[in-house]
Amino acid sequence: MVSALGIGDPCLEQPTSDVPDFGIVGRMATNTSISLDVHFRDFVAREVATGRYQSASEVIRAGLRLLEDRETQLGALRSALIAGEQSGEPEQFDFDEFMADKARG
Repeated sequence: MVSALGIGDPCLEQPTSDVPDFGIVGRMATNTSISLDVHFRDFVAREVATGRYQSASEVIRAGLRLLEDRETQLGALRSALIAGEQSGEPEQFDFDEFMADKARG
């Protein structure tokens, strides 16, 4: 950017670098404040105390990963249910007959 004096203002210029970012610049962590009740505060503290996690942030990230996985699985199940409902009327299925057919080859 150019200031009123026609001189580039280094505070307004986009930084350039010859160092590749390897795709991590857009994924930099940001600080976010959350409120936890006593139960979850103590749970996070216990998890850190075990040494399995180095910080409360690691515990929260692990929990968010599990939540994200669960939501993805639920979305897939919902899609499968919708596909099943749209596939038409159910047909009769005789398990014993099915097994007899399998046994006959």
